[in-house]
Amino acid sequence: MEAKKQKEVWMKRLKIITVAMLVALLCLAATAFAGEVSFYDSVNDWIVRVYTADGAAGLSVFMEILDNEGEPMQPSDVLVNGQTPSALPILICGCGLAKPDISVAHKFVGSETEVYVFDTHSDGIQLHNNIRLSINSQGPVPTPANISVSPTSVAFGNVNVGSSSTSYATTVRNTGEATLMLTSINVTGTSFSRNGGTCSTSLAGGSSCTIGVRFQPAAATSYAGNLAIQSSDADTPTVNVALSGTGVVQSGTPDLTLPSVSGLGSSYSVGSTINFSVTVRNSGNGPSGPFKVKVYQSGGSAIGTWSIDNLDAGASLSNTVPSSPNSSCAIHTYCTFTVKADGDNQVAESSESNNTWSRQSLRAR
Repeated sequence: MEAKKQKEVWMKRLKIITVAMLVALLCLAATAFAGEVSFYDSVNDWIVRVYTADGAAGLSVFMEILDNEGEPMQPSDVLVNGQTPSALPILICGCGLAKPDISVAHKFVGSETEVYVFDTHSDGIQLHNNIRLSINSQGPVPTPANISVSPTSVAFGNVNVGSSSTSYATTVRNTGEATLMLTSINVTGTSFSRNGGTCSTSLAGGSSCTIGVRFQPAAATSYAGNLAIQSSDADTPTVNVALSGTGVVQSGTPDLTLPSVSGLGSSYSVGSTINFSVTVRNSGNGPSGPFKVKVYQSGGSAIGTWSIDNLDAGASLSNTVPSSPNSSCAIHTYCTFTVKADGDNQVAESSESNNTWSRQSLRAR
């Protein structure tokens, strides 16, 4: 009889030791409480308060989260098990017991804090509930979307009647953190129209996009137009960009030249990109009309193209022409690259001998 009683004592002690070891392995700081317990969450810089109160099913357990000044946090500031809670405080245990022996524990795991709540029988051994919640901050609220447009006016200058000029100088930036919605982009005014660009319906925080505008005068006169950009920026819902240009009649013969070409190194590799920086000038006394600047490799087909709508007499344009070299030249041999203004011979020039640039480069691989 004495041996049986001794065995029951040892079994009870073993159960207590087992529970204690389980808590220790979880690295938990468990605290029994009758009414409430709170702890400072150094990961999220807030205070977690767990307390008992009367609920629909009897005595229940709630969790409240306060900022470091003791003010309640909002549900939008918190993630619980990866989700935004519907309300705070959170009902975490509808225990329904008259006088439960409730304990709470926590541990920090990366950017999350794990909170454990459990209740026991009166003998302090048998676990009824073991509720685990992972909580962490949703981070600071992003600053509102804010639109910035540059420039706020675009002057196309003189453009020959029947020709056109394009501008991609209008850049839209979102200097806020929240996404900016671009609800409308409209170009008004005779002879002005939208012409491509990268802007769509939304712009992420810190990002930018471009809007292209074309000016194509129908007569020799001055024109005015407007580019209206409407967005979700509450402070500046509409931004206007003034457009201007003058249609002129030029006569004479164009003469396309290449005053500057750079970007080709002493060696190149197939599969890489050569970015030719090209300046083309109309040195003649008449407008060019549309033409293309093309990059060729060893007299073959074009490996890079730049399309130009028109270049008035005395005007210049500069651009980067990305070009993809092919394997027409053998490895460790020199290959000739040629840049030609009016690569398709669309323009009748006063001189056809001054619109070509050529250099050699060694194929490395």
